[in-house]
Amino acid sequence: MNRQGKRSARGDRKDRDDRSDVQNRATPAASWRPYLVAALVVVGFGGVLWKASRLQLGLGDELRTLAEEQYLRTVPVTAPRGAIVDRSGRPLAVSLPAWSVFIEPRNVVDADVTAQRLGDALGVPPASLMDKLTSGRAFYWLERRVSPEVEARVRALDLPGVGLRKEWRRTWPNKQLAAQVLGSVDVDGAGRGGVEQQYEDQLRGESVRLDAIADNKGDRVAVIDDGDASFDLGALTGDDVVLTIDLALQQVATEALERTRDAFHAKTVYGLVLDAKTGAIRAAAQAPAFNPNTGEGDRRNHAIADAVEPGSIFKVATFTAALDAGVLDPDELINCEGGKFQLGKHVIHDSHKLGVVSAREVFAASSNIGTLKIGQRLGEERFRESISRFGFGVRPGTGLLDETKGRLPSQARWGDARLATASFGHGVMVSALQVASLVQAIANDGVKKTPYLVERVQAATGEVLQQHADDGGQRIMKSTTASTMLSVMEGVTHTGGTGVLAAMPGVRVGGKTGTAEKVDPATGRYSRSKNLSSFVGTAPLDDPRYVAIVLVDEPEGLVFGGQVAAPAWREIMERALLLDGMPGVASFSPSVDELKAAVKAAAKASKEAKDSKETKTAKAAVKKVPDDTAPAIVELGDEPTTAPSGLVPDLRGMSARGALRAASAAGHEIELSGSGVVVEQSPLPGESGDGPIHVTLALLDGVRR
Repeated sequence: MNRQGKRSARGDRKDRDDRSDVQNRATPAASWRPYLVAALVVVGFGGVLWKASRLQLGLGDELRTLAEEQYLRTVPVTAPRGAIVDRSGRPLAVSLPAWSVFIEPRNVVDADVTAQRLGDALGVPPASLMDKLTSGRAFYWLERRVSPEVEARVRALDLPGVGLRKEWRRTWPNKQLAAQVLGSVDVDGAGRGGVEQQYEDQLRGESVRLDAIADNKGDRVAVIDDGDASFDLGALTGDDVVLTIDLALQQVATEALERTRDAFHAKTVYGLVLDAKTGAIRAAAQAPAFNPNTGEGDRRNHAIADAVEPGSIFKVATFTAALDAGVLDPDELINCEGGKFQLGKHVIHDSHKLGVVSAREVFAASSNIGTLKIGQRLGEERFRESISRFGFGVRPGTGLLDETKGRLPSQARWGDARLATASFGHGVMVSALQVASLVQAIANDGVKKTPYLVERVQAATGEVLQQHADDGGQRIMKSTTASTMLSVMEGVTHTGGTGVLAAMPGVRVGGKTGTAEKVDPATGRYSRSKNLSSFVGTAPLDDPRYVAIVLVDEPEGLVFGGQVAAPAWREIMERALLLDGMPGVASFSPSVDELKAAVKAAAKASKEAKDSKETKTAKAAVKKVPDDTAPAIVELGDEPTTAPSGLVPDLRGMSARGALRAASAAGHEIELSGSGVVVEQSPLPGESGDGPIHVTLALLDGVRR
């Protein structure tokens, strides 16, 4: 190895020695660093662990509560209210989903901006919202169950502190149909009036409260289901109530009453239709209407809630009681005193001067004098017992909260005057339903059924929870009394009766007209300008199916029940029989103008007949039959009817000379037997015949009391 190579080898060795020295010197200084890092990591993890332990173990419950207050909400969930349907399942009242607007003032960011934008969306002045927005309270309802358009506008605003909550809006899809029977609900969804209130416990859906997660604006985004909180909303839904109402017949009745109100400018017109066999209420209508969707109109159910002086339709009760007590024969003669009768210090008037006529004619002509004499035969005790047994003075039993029981005179002793006026429907207060229920008993062979509106209550699943039970009814009169009374009522709709406008071609109809003057609250006396006109009846008499009653409150112009209420009654009854499948029934549905024309034509024809020379010549034979005189000692105008030409006139009650003149004027010869006044004749009045009329005369000492 040369010298240069040796120097190079020594240099390399020296470099290695130098690096070795450096490494030896560096090793003690660098060895602590990993330990330091490890120590820092351990301390860090320890701190985190300590903090986590403190948060979880020491402050866990407190922090959990604070967090849940920010994102958890307890949400009330209410199931929908049960439906109300008619007898065929057609909806009358249903519940639909709707949204309500609320605010949480504590979460409102800018009250001025929120008031302006929210007021525009709701259609209210922004200033009206400021007090609520700045109140600092936790919660305020702004608008309940808003329309879909308002809900969309509010949702689009996306304002802090403003929210929407789902509720249920009650809707009545048929608007005014049966609205007074159905009732309504208040802002909180509770029933108010009618079936809605009476069946509140069954209709109301159940409520539960559930936990939900809310976003940073407080809006609910999810419902928490922990396995035990799940529920079936359908099981919480309110029960359905099935009514006896027939929606189609209800529509017919409503339209007929509305036309009647328009034609006679009446204050109110109302009526009912009952099933003659069961007492089920098939229609309960009135005009003006009430729309529960808007809250506009007359809410009162007049046919059930109003107690009124009925006037002459109450004579149905007087005659029924007398027939049932055996103190009256429908064909016996009663002296109506020429239309004027002194009763103590009172004078009772009939609107026409009837003489001696049969009890049937007393009813058909609606003579107050003849009726009060029948009431006197009964006597006060039997009369009071009878009308109480018929259901007057007690609630009819539908269960509705506004049902009236009426009022009978409270005196321990009525006296002759009170008995007389009560016999023809004054001094007593009754409801339309009570009168209709009595006629239902007459139509049902003397058995009165409790009138009812609810057929059954059923769960949303269809399970029947409550069913109307037929208790068999109560016999309130003899079967023979009922059948006799039907025949007496039939005379009202025949020629010479006051209810001829209720007659239906091909169908036997029985009924009673009424025209009662109302008491003027300002004077406390009967008013000459305010009347309550009515008609009650049943059809067909061969096998009665329905009972109907129509009352017209304060008609203008024509006021008699036979003119004002009878046409509407006929229309409703004919349509009821048609809907029931009865063959051979014509449909009578006049317009307002046609109704006015028909009634005026009938009144004009009667007046012309009364004023004609032929009528004047034979006026002793052809009686001008009145509609009902209203209260005692008040004389109303007449609703005259005349016997058609060619028919045998009614000579009963006339003297021999009067009978001769009347028969001669009508083109008949007469054969007399006896003396006094005519008590029998052959052929009977109203029959056709060209031969002589055989009459029997007898002396009358007076009328049997």
